[in-house]
Amino acid sequence: MSNLDDDVRGTGAGYARHNEEPTAAAAGAGRSATYLSSAAGLLVVLGLYLTSLHNLVLFHSLVELFAMVVAFSIFVIAWNSREFIRNNYVLLVGLACFFVTVFDLLHVASYNWIDGFYELGPGQSIQFSTVGTALLASSFLIAPLFLGRRLRADVVFGAFLGLSVLMLLSILYLGGFPDFYAGGGVRSFSDWFVQFVICLVFAASALMLLYKRSHFETRVLWLLVGAIITAGGSQVALVMVSSPSNLSLLIGHYAKIASFFVLYKALVETGLRQPHSILLRELKKEKEALTASEKRYRTLFELCPVSIFEADWSGPKQHLDLLRDFGVTDVREYLEAHPESALAFFSNIRILDTNQSALETMEARSREELQLSLEKMLSKDSVPSLIEGMAAIAEGRLKWQGAALKGVFFAR
Repeated sequence: MSNLDDDVRGTGAGYARHNEEPTAAAAGAGRSATYLSSAAGLLVVLGLYLTSLHNLVLFHSLVELFAMVVAFSIFVIAWNSREFIRNNYVLLVGLACFFVTVFDLLHVASYNWIDGFYELGPGQSIQFSTVGTALLASSFLIAPLFLGRRLRADVVFGAFLGLSVLMLLSILYLGGFPDFYAGGGVRSFSDWFVQFVICLVFAASALMLLYKRSHFETRVLWLLVGAIITAGGSQVALVMVSSPSNLSLLIGHYAKIASFFVLYKALVETGLRQPHSILLRELKKEKEALTASEKRYRTLFELCPVSIFEADWSGPKQHLDLLRDFGVTDVREYLEAHPESALAFFSNIRILDTNQSALETMEARSREELQLSLEKMLSKDSVPSLIEGMAAIAEGRLKWQGAALKGVFFAR
């Protein structure tokens, strides 16, 4: 017997070690992936820095291209998942990212070095960039307001589309957009003022997000806050640029890369690679809300001074169906002619639940006793009310009221 126990224990230990090995292997693979990602990030930063030393236009374009790819990816995921996304913050920011991509593309394409594109001055290029950034900041600010509320993706997309078209017309044709370029590589005062307002919007967005933190998983929350802060920092650095070789130019662009990378980690990677964590969190929140609601209404049900019954009426309904099968068309007339049938029908009602007031009113010690004594509570005096109830069921009415021997029955 002891040998058998030893074998079993040995098998169990071997099984445990077998289960531990994949866990350790997965942890090692995760660390390796982290090291590779860090190394790749350092190489990208170094490569961009070397690029900036030789060609600032190319450096700027690569940064904008990265931002556009991430923004468009977020939009594609949000749009194709709009029927399933329960967090309206993700949906609204995702829809805004499409128009951020459009204005960033116009910003890059409006450089004179791109042949064939409608040649615009540096003022228009800055205006395109400012509108894109303002749209992103505004989406961060207003998105928390829609948490827990109904949000129609088509209406939001249409609103962003209308606003974007208005901005484009203002920049290209109407001439009502502020001029952000004072000449000689110097930005105008209006540009400084607008960028300052955008930075304030980013700051307010971060505070609003923290205020609504209960709607987010902790990791996603802080990633989003990081994305907002780095986006605001990017604007601060870029508005302080005084010359192409200024350090603020590099800091601003690196901050923009960091902002969109963190935004990618928060929304794209989490949505694609770890969707179960978001789904499970939403299900947990719904379960907690349902439990709280059930507890609240259960308390109201038990403490209500009015007698309340929850009953299964399928028995009487089956008898009504049989009457129809036998050709009875007027249930009320039939039951008035056969009052005993009404009593028999109602004896098939099954009491599912009652509150304490019902037990006290019916002088029953338990719900089971109330079910057993249901026939005793019905008498000939109850027949008119019972007939009215059966007629209500036959006619498809959802509510009726009638007096019984010891109380009042309500059915829905």
